[in-house]
Amino acid sequence: MQQDKSEKDSADRQCVLLFTRFPEPGQVKTRMIPALGPQGACDLHTRLTHKVLANIDPALARHNIKLHIMYDGGSQQKMKDWLGDDRLITPQQGSDLGRKMIQAFTLEASLGSTHVLLIGSDCPDISAEIILEGFDKLNNHELVLGPAVDGGYYLIGLQMRVNRYQNLFCNIDWGDKSVFQQTLNLAKHNGYSCSLLPTLHDIDRPEDLVHFNHHTCS
Repeated sequence: MQQDKSEKDSADRQCVLLFTRFPEPGQVKTRMIPALGPQGACDLHTRLTHKVLANIDPALARHNIKLHIMYDGGSQQKMKDWLGDDRLITPQQGSDLGRKMIQAFTLEASLGSTHVLLIGSDCPDISAEIILEGFDKLNNHELVLGPAVDGGYYLIGLQMRVNRYQNLFCNIDWGDKSVFQQTLNLAKHNGYSCSLLPTLHDIDRPEDLVHFNHHTCS
C-alpha cells in the first residue's frame, strides 16, 4: 500500500543522531582499559556500535526515519570504511559534549528535521521500540529523555521548533552521576514539557560488563 504523502513528508523530518567514535585502541572506552586492555576496550566499542545499529536500522528503514552518524576521531573515509559508504556520516563539532550536541541539533534543524533523537553507542538495550516510543512522545512533548542507570542519559530528543534548547547543554557536569537530574532540573526551570523513556544500562565501566554479557554481538 502506498504511503500517504503527508505521512511520508512528516517521516522525512524525523532523524536519529548517533554519536560514536572511530575505533582506535587507547582512544575509545578508556575507562574499560584497566579491565580489558586498549584493544579489548576498542573491540567492545566496535561491538556496541554495531549492536545499536543492528537494533535500530530495520525500524528506521521501515518508518523512513533518517539516521545521521556523527563521529569523533579518525576521518570521514575511515568511518565510511567501517560503517558503510552509503551512510550519512559527519564529524562532531565543539569543544565539549554539550557544545557538540548543540551543534548536532542545530545542524539537523538547518537540514529540515523537526523531531530529533540523539543517542550514543553505549547502550545495547536501545531498541526499535524505544526509538519509536521516543518519536511518539515528541509529538506531545518538547523534550524526551532516556535515563541511564549510572545517572546520565542514553537518549535525548527534541522538537526542533523549540529554539531555546541550547540551555539544556550548558553548565552540565558531563561524566558526573547527576547529568540526568541536572538536565531534568534545567528542563523544568525553563518550562519544557518533558517525557521519560524506560531506564536502561550504559556500558561505560568494568562493573557494567555484566549487563552486556547476555547480548550476542558480532
